[in-house]
Amino acid sequence: MDVQVEQPNPSLARITVTVPADEFQGEYKRGLQHERGRVSMKGFRPGKAPMGMIEKQMGAELKDGLQQHYIEQGFRKAQEEHSIKPFSNPRIPKEDVQMAEDGSFEVSFEISLRPEVVLGNYKGLSVESALEPITEDNVDRAVDDLRQQHARPEPANEDGLGEGGMALADVNFLFGEEVVFERTGLRLGVSQAPPGIDQDGWKEALLGKQEGDDFTIPITLPDAIDNEEARGKPGTCAVTVSKVFDMVPPTDEELCKGNEVDDMEAFRTKLRGHMENQAQTQEETRQETELLSKVLEEATCDVPDGVLKEQAEVRLQQFAQELEQRSVPEAERGPALEEQRPLAREEAERGLRALLVVEALAEAESLEVSGDAMNAELAQIAERNGTDIEEVRKYYSEQNMFQQMAVELLERMVRAFLREQAEVKDPA
Repeated sequence: MDVQVEQPNPSLARITVTVPADEFQGEYKRGLQHERGRVSMKGFRPGKAPMGMIEKQMGAELKDGLQQHYIEQGFRKAQEEHSIKPFSNPRIPKEDVQMAEDGSFEVSFEISLRPEVVLGNYKGLSVESALEPITEDNVDRAVDDLRQQHARPEPANEDGLGEGGMALADVNFLFGEEVVFERTGLRLGVSQAPPGIDQDGWKEALLGKQEGDDFTIPITLPDAIDNEEARGKPGTCAVTVSKVFDMVPPTDEELCKGNEVDDMEAFRTKLRGHMENQAQTQEETRQETELLSKVLEEATCDVPDGVLKEQAEVRLQQFAQELEQRSVPEAERGPALEEQRPLAREEAERGLRALLVVEALAEAESLEVSGDAMNAELAQIAERNGTDIEEVRKYYSEQNMFQQMAVELLERMVRAFLREQAEVKDPA
C-alpha cells in the first residue's frame, strides 16, 4: 500500500491511497477462503462450497469492507508519516471508491487540517469573585420554597379555591363560536393566568370557585393555536372546574423527618450548607466561563472554511427540523432558514474556535482524559438515569458519542485548570 499526501494550503490535505492489484486481490481471496471455511451452504459440506458461489454471495460485501480497511489504514499512515492533524475522519461518498480495471484500488480524498493555534497568556489571569454570603433571609426563602414544592393537595373547604390552591379544569378557547383550543384536566392556579388573559381578571374569576362551577373570561388568542386566522385576535376562554384543592405545606416535623434531622435548627444548618455548596459551584462555573472567554479573546486561530461550512449546515438542518416540529408552514421555512444562515455560521465558528483553543491549551499543559474519568462519567450518567453503567456504555457506543464525551470532559479539565491558575479577587 502506498500513501501520498499533498497540502495545497496549510488547512487542507489531499490523501491518495493506492493498493496494488496483487496485494488487494490477495487479501480479497484470503477473505473469500476464510468465509468459505466458516459458512455452511445447503448441499455442501462445511468448507467445500464452490468459491464462485461464495464470491457471488459475499464478494461485494468483502470488497467494501476491504476498501474501508485500506482507507482507514492509509489515513492513519498519512498522519504518522506526514505529521498532519486532521479535523475529523474522512467521509468518502461510495461512488468515489472504485476498483481499477487491473484489480488495483486507489482512492483520493481531501481532509481539513487543524489550524495552528497561538495561545495568549492563560496563566494567572484575574477574575473578581461574585460570591455572596448566604443570609438568614436567604434560608427563610429557601424554607418557604421547599414548603411550597412539597405541599400536598387536599380537598378545599366550603370557601372554594384559595390563593395558594390548585384546580383541575376543562379549558376551551373560542374564536366566535369556534373552539380553537381545548384541554381537559388542566391544573390552574390563581397566581398565574393563561397567556393572553389579564392577571387581575383571572384572579377575580377563579378565586373561590367550587367543583362544578364554570365561567368565561376575555382572552387574546395565542399564536400557538392551529387556526392561523384567530391568532392574536380577541376570543373567549371558557373554564369548567372539576376539582378544587388546598395545597397543604409540610409541617416542621415532616420537613425534619424527610431530611433526617432532629429539629428545625439542624434542618436550617443542613439547608444552609447545601445552599453554600450550590452557590460555590455556580460561582466557580461563572469564573471559569469568564476566564475561558478571556483566553478565547487572546488566542489566534483560523477555522478551516470547509469544516466551518459543514458545521454551519448541520446547525441549519437542526433549525429546519425545529421549524417542522413547530408546524411552521412550508412556505415560511425557506426564508426563515436564509435568515438563520449567517447566525448558524457565526455560532459554528465560535464553537469550532473554542474547541480548537481548548484542545491546544490541553496539549500545552498535558491534560488528558483518562479511561477512569470516562468510566466515572458513565457511572454518573447511569446513576442519574437509574440504569446500569453497561447499558449507558452500550448506548454511547451505538450512538458514537464517546468522542463527544471526551471533548466535554477535556473542556471541564481546561476550565478547572484556568480557575486554579487564576487570581480570584474579592469584590471592590
